[in-house]
Amino acid sequence: VVAARPGPAEQVAALLAVVDAGGQALEELDHVLSRAHGAAGGDPGLQARVELRQAIRANICGAGPYVARDASARAAILAREAGDRPLEAMALTMRARVERVIGDPGSAESLAEALALAVSVEEIGVAESPQYLAVRFALFDDRLQEARERLLELLPFAERSGVSEDLIEVLRSLTEVAVRAGDAAKAVTWSERALALCAAAGLSPGPVRWTAAVAQLAGGRFETAIRHAERGLHASRDAHDTIFTSRNLLVLASTHLATGDNVTALAALRSVAEIEADQGIADLTMLRWEPELAEALAGTGELDEADELLDRLCAAADASVLAGGVGAAITRARALCAAR
Repeated sequence: VVAARPGPAEQVAALLAVVDAGGQALEELDHVLSRAHGAAGGDPGLQARVELRQAIRANICGAGPYVARDASARAAILAREAGDRPLEAMALTMRARVERVIGDPGSAESLAEALALAVSVEEIGVAESPQYLAVRFALFDDRLQEARERLLELLPFAERSGVSEDLIEVLRSLTEVAVRAGDAAKAVTWSERALALCAAAGLSPGPVRWTAAVAQLAGGRFETAIRHAERGLHASRDAHDTIFTSRNLLVLASTHLATGDNVTALAALRSVAEIEADQGIADLTMLRWEPELAEALAGTGELDEADELLDRLCAAADASVLAGGVGAAITRARALCAAR
């Protein structure tokens, strides 16, 4: 393909198309990204596109959020140098995303910079847009009404665009908002639509299986939640996707906790803790696994370890975090420890 397209722009476009076609299985595409770097030469716009793909790969496949932050920061600088505002917005959005993951307080400023470029979702799509990341931040911060309103604004565009990945992202986030808001029936409806769309598009099912498991845990059947989580875990491991490996492990653990199987839940939660530590993930609001680990520890008689974990969690959380859903989960875990 590259040989038939001699220009640098065409070569980079062809190579990045191969990367994009790899879906979640980005770990196996290092050699393609290396060739794309070489093909980009000294063109800042082309280099920015390659750096952005490198950031996405690092975030998903194990190199970690610090590598992703640096690559996305380089991409933003290069895109600005090239005068490519849409690309700069995507790079700043990626930088904000990984800054949030590592607990960098600059994440809000990075997102604000991306939004200030006023690039529409029509230009760059939903999934990589600052408008969509603003939804995710609202969800993490327990601003559920705001998240829902923003998603319903994005939904018609995602439906019209014909881009399956964009529509699936919106549907998955709508599922999460519905679960957190207590509307389990709606969550199941959104998740089933995302599942069907993913299957039709032939995309990696790890993310949608996780979402479906979360919805089933909230308002369906435990057996179905476990089945979705196990399939999502298998798919995510096959794709070397650490993000959804940990998420599917967590919902699997949550379901086992709900059914009283503390031993199995604890094993899964220890795996989540290991993945999160290896990745250097510091944000407490995104995955919220620590209180559930404390519950599993308490349920297996490891009360001292549970209390120590909750003490560390409280010390690490600021007042706004403790005032929201994370704080509520900590209170619940404390109560379960006290009841033992």
